[in-house]
Amino acid sequence: MAEPKASPSPSAAPTASASAPPNASATPQASETSDPKAELNQALSDAQTAMTDADTARSKGDWAAYGDAQKRLNDAVKRAVAAQQKLG
Repeated sequence: MAEPKASPSPSAAPTASASAPPNASATPQASETSDPKAELNQALSDAQTAMTDADTARSKGDWAAYGDAQKRLNDAVKRAVAAQQKLG
């Protein structure tokens, strides 16, 4: 006896939704200051925003936005590591 469950077929087509929430920063705050502490704080703030955006996109099934948020998170972590190295 086959189960009568009907499930929607996954679609390979991208969704028409925006790739990032309107309040998300599309461009990380690149800081060219000579203050590594400020650079670290900004990078950590950007990482937090990217993680929140990724969670939101994942819960909505918006994989394009999720991928964008993951790229921003990766960039923010790299900037945080670089700033931390400057601090010693």
